[in-house]
Formats: sequence, structure tokens, C-alpha cells
Amino acid sequence: MKTIYVFPALVITAAIFSGACQKNDQKPAPKKGSSPSSSAAIVAPTTADNAPPETKADKKTSSETKIEHASAVQAAELMKKDPAIVVLDVRAPSEFGNGHIKGAINVDFRAASFADDLKDLDRSKTYLVHCQAGGRSTSALDTFKKLGFKHIIHLDGGMMDWGKEQLPVEK
Repeated sequence: MKTIYVFPALVITAAIFSGACQKNDQKPAPKKGSSPSSSAAIVAPTTADNAPPETKADKKTSSETKIEHASAVQAAELMKKDPAIVVLDVRAPSEFGNGHIKGAINVDFRAASFADDLKDLDRSKTYLVHCQAGGRSTSALDTFKKLGFKHIIHLDGGMMDWGKEQLPVEK
């Protein structure tokens, strides 16, 4: 009877042990110009898709992008104060057609041409960016940074909050 319990325990122990060892098998590369006895180098993490880490030029562009977050009411007030703000709706064209903020430009976040479409826009202007609930527009913020946009205002609750506040929509 004891052997029935011993075998599963051995298998579980071996799995745990081999998993723990796999992560630690590779030693970090030494720093440039250092001897093998010096401390290990700190390696910058890569992005989820294994792209190389940002270069100094990328960081400079990213740090120049001012991103603000606004509720629907705050966004409407900002638009009244500054009529030069460009509203950028990143929803699908069908969603945009069902109702959008007056004067909005539609650039579909899920389109393969999204980044190319943004390249045609004046990066020095202020953009109010939104989608339906805030997910797609939040995901789009990195693209705005990488392309060097100067000022982005993110409508956190998207069109859902805009509608809840009964703010004007046109078709």
C-alpha cells in the first residue's frame, strides 16, 4: 500500500525540482569590460513579443508625449475651453456610424493600417482619444507615444460614459 503513495510523490517532487532548475540553469551575461568574477549584469526586460528594449531615442519620444486622463464631463469641458482639440474615435467604423462625438475622426484601432493612419495626423495637436469603454484606446496609447504625439487626452470611460452623462452625439 505504501508504494501507491510513494510513486505520485516522487513524480510531483521531480516535476517541481526540474521546473525550479530550468529557470536557474542560465547564468546572466557578464557586463561589458568586466571579469567573470564580477557581479552579474542587469539585463533590461524585453516586451511581451520579445522585441528589443527601447532605445534612448524611443524613450525620448515616449517621454515627450503628455498623456492625461479625463472623465466624460471633464473631456466635454476641455473641448469647450479648447476647440482645437481633435477627437479621435478608435472604434470600428460600424460603431462610429451608430453615433460619435461631434467632429470626431474615426481611425479603427483593430485595422492593420492603424499606425500608418495615425502617421497622417499632425502630432503637435492635442487629441481626445476614446473607444467604446476604454480598453482599445488604452491599448492605443503606446502607439501614440511611439509615433511622437505631443498631447493625448484619454477619455477613460469611452462612449459608454459619454452616453451615461447624456452628452451630445451625432450620427
